[in-house]
Amino acid sequence: MGDGTTVNKTIPTKISITGATIITAAAGGNYSVVVSSVGTMYTFGGNSFGQLGDGTTAPYITTPTLVEITNETIIGVSAGSYHCMAIGSTGNLYTWGNNEFGQIGNGLLTDINTPTLISISGETMASIEAGYSHSMAVTASGKLYVWGNNLYKQLGIAGSNVITPTRVIIPNETIITVSGGTYHSMAVTESGKLYCWGYNVNSQLGDGTIVTRTTPTRIAISDEIVESIVAGHSHSIAISTDGKIFTWGSNGYGQLGDGRIFNSALPRDMKRPKKFSFNIPLEDTINYSLTASHIVNTYKYIYRINYDTSKYAVDDLCTATSAQELGVGYIAGTNVVILDHDTTAGLITMTFNDSSNSFTGILDNISFRKISEGEGKINVVSYCAQ
Repeated sequence: MGDGTTVNKTIPTKISITGATIITAAAGGNYSVVVSSVGTMYTFGGNSFGQLGDGTTAPYITTPTLVEITNETIIGVSAGSYHCMAIGSTGNLYTWGNNEFGQIGNGLLTDINTPTLISISGETMASIEAGYSHSMAVTASGKLYVWGNNLYKQLGIAGSNVITPTRVIIPNETIITVSGGTYHSMAVTESGKLYCWGYNVNSQLGDGTIVTRTTPTRIAISDEIVESIVAGHSHSIAISTDGKIFTWGSNGYGQLGDGRIFNSALPRDMKRPKKFSFNIPLEDTINYSLTASHIVNTYKYIYRINYDTSKYAVDDLCTATSAQELGVGYIAGTNVVILDHDTTAGLITMTFNDSSNSFTGILDNISFRKISEGEGKINVVSYCAQ
């Protein structure tokens, strides 16, 4: 945590580094690395493999430690499980830490406890990514290089582990960014196309199968242009240029954010919380209907309704004792249980208890009373599975 202790924290804890303004950070398996606005780098946490880069293999360091690279200003870092990567303003690439699978890229298999310059055919690096035990780098000209663990073909090439940077070519494409999970990898091209490869037992590649892919495989997300990607342990996330979030892969803990706990073999629009704005005369009321179109999934899930307490007060939460059918769906809530209504925080928590797996129509009616002029917002979000 960098707070000088080894006590777990359950809430965010501020970590101050004297004289440094932190602008980027990366979290590894049991360590952290941060970079300041002037390009200085600090590391802290576990260090058994030299992943802190401080020249030692002390078991751990509990406070941020300055790690200097001579004549370099660091502009980016990426943390793997137990190895780390950094890129300088010159475009130079540095790696250090665990090297069991050749993920350092220096042609050896011994751990390195200080940042080591890795030269790639005279190329200037533009972005870097440390997977669990493999590494990737994208050059300024859009070429992709990979090295390290290739047990599940996460390098995008056939064969075994690779101990020096090796180019992966995606025909007619210029790569702009990459992301590495535990055993799978992702890349986005200049034209916004998405490619995935590697382990696929949880459908984390998003190609509709559970088949491991040796080479980069194009993953189409309707007509979306992909801008940003993140590879998790066994799930994946992509963000399009219009701000849509797509997720796929393992979902046993609800990590896909789609209101379910089932894996998804294809990218699904996460359908972020809906925000509704109202601007009505003072003293008027809003009879707001929470419908299936406002939420991600209805069956056996808890919902939060956040509202602007400076603008609204809740007049009524409908709790009728008998359901009224409106073609499809219900109104006035025998199928709804109000779990909590916090007037200070502007939070209503409720659950839908219908026995069906799907729902169309009105879940509940809520009457909001206007208490102040101006626009206010109501935000509806699926919260968690029961």
